[in-house]
Amino acid sequence: MTNYAQTERAALCDLLGSIGPDAPTLCDGWTTSELAAHLVVRESTPQAAGIMLPRFAEQTNLAMTNLLTRYGYAEVVNRLRGGPPKWSPTRLRFVDEAINTAEFFVHHEDVRRAQDEWEPRKLPTGLEDLLWKRASLAGKFMFRKVAVGLLLARNNGQVHRVRDGDPTAVLSGKPSEITLYAFGRKNVARVEVTGPDAAVEALAQTPLGV
Repeated sequence: MTNYAQTERAALCDLLGSIGPDAPTLCDGWTTSELAAHLVVRESTPQAAGIMLPRFAEQTNLAMTNLLTRYGYAEVVNRLRGGPPKWSPTRLRFVDEAINTAEFFVHHEDVRRAQDEWEPRKLPTGLEDLLWKRASLAGKFMFRKVAVGLLLARNNGQVHRVRDGDPTAVLSGKPSEITLYAFGRKNVARVEVTGPDAAVEALAQTPLGV
């Protein structure tokens, strides 16, 4: 059975290696070198998790800068490719899949879709299934700031309500595109939002992203 967290990690590292350290990304205005350093710091220095815990943002930025200064871009990408430290729980496959599948998919697309003339990839059904499962399970948290009802509608006909409320917006598309939207990549996510105007507008104006 394919570990999609691992395949997305490898594909991201391949892309980072091919386009170099100064290419743009969709992630907070970072270049590819900054994104690669962030991902290594995220796995190797949990207390520097400045994205999730803003009070550690300065520590995270310093750790990223030190990493790039000490090792250089190519070695940072190699460290990312090699995976987390031996002590990390994400060495366990089920933890890796739960925590890293969407993370590496989104950051892979952060690099891909920041480049010119990108097109969506045709993803394996298994990866789409995992992303749908995550969106269904974590949707209440991911869309917690939305002040209206919200339904997620997969392109194969599956529907999942993540927020009760009236009026209700419907966010439709492939699970991969819904995931990008949920992570705040609204401008590049190939989705459709339907429903009453008030609900559609409320969703459009709500800041998203973990």
